[in-house]
Amino acid sequence: MTKEDFLSKFTDILKTEDTITLDTNLADLEDWDSLTTMTTVSWLLENKINITVKEISTYKTVSEIAEKFGII
Repeated sequence: MTKEDFLSKFTDILKTEDTITLDTNLADLEDWDSLTTMTTVSWLLENKINITVKEISTYKTVSEIAEKFGII
């Protein structure tokens, strides 16, 4: 998966029209809530990436999720 594919999928999960970058702060995203957190965890698990809701809740930026995904 490319960085662009990752960002596109993450934008789809958030159901937002905002531009999402690796530097985007998760706390600044209006749509980053418990449902999108769970959806993101599910997406990662579907891709054989072990993560928990507790772990992802400590993340501050999109780049931390991308790093877990192996994009960066």
